[in-house]
Amino acid sequence: MGAIIILGIILVGLLVVIFYIAGSLGKEISNSVCQRPYVWYKEECCLDENNNNICDDQDYYEYLLIIESLKETEKIKEETNYQYYEPVYESQPTYQQIYPKYICGYNAYNCRDFRTQREAQEVYEFCGGRSNDVHWLDEDKDGRACEWSP
Repeated sequence: MGAIIILGIILVGLLVVIFYIAGSLGKEISNSVCQRPYVWYKEECCLDENNNNICDDQDYYEYLLIIESLKETEKIKEETNYQYYEPVYESQPTYQQIYPKYICGYNAYNCRDFRTQREAQEVYEFCGGRSNDVHWLDEDKDGRACEWSP
């Protein structure tokens, strides 16, 4: 009788492990379905044009929260009659300033990431061209990115 109970416990344990592994594999398969510029979010692919691994609609929501926070800070300072306040922003920051179209702070792209030379050139110029070729897209330093790409 004791052997049957132990065998039952072992079988239940094996089933738990099998279901756990199957669930994990399903998530990995789902994540690999999305192709750039899309990312996996809440069981579906969503657009991520600025490659920050956050859905663009979520980016905008975060942007709105930042703007709301800035407005609230301004309101508090006005209510308290803060005399020596110097605004950090001369105007409200744009969405593009908070979430730029391309990553320029570190080497995030290479020529294989672009479908055409024109796309690579756009990123190259957006990030500063010759003066900031952080992605090393202009191998021969002539101002043309990924010349060897189609």
